[in-house]
Amino acid sequence: MARDFDIKGAPRLFLIRKSSFDPHWEATNQKIRHIAGKSITLLIKNQGVGDIYRIHAASKLHGMDGVDFNLASIPGDFDVESSEPFDPVYMRKLFNLGYRQAKEGYPWAKKPPAFE
Repeated sequence: MARDFDIKGAPRLFLIRKSSFDPHWEATNQKIRHIAGKSITLLIKNQGVGDIYRIHAASKLHGMDGVDFNLASIPGDFDVESSEPFDPVYMRKLFNLGYRQAKEGYPWAKKPPAFE
């Protein structure tokens, strides 16, 4: 694919996921609207994980075996919760974490989760 565009060197792929891959347990209210809301949230999260696997597989199917795959995500130990949709305190803490990690040399994952 890179040769189709006359790109020199090995192709590089960078994916940034604005979420963690680690499961997060929490009790759910037993009312149907709460269960449905939680189900939709989990569906969306897992669809995002599936997208990463599909992107990785597609890069292999299209002859990009030498692709430099790089994946970033929010670490599982980041336990700050957002209290509202646009929470400046949460966003500042997340920004500070990302800034610190970038400054120290972010450890990009070279494969999707569980691809050991």
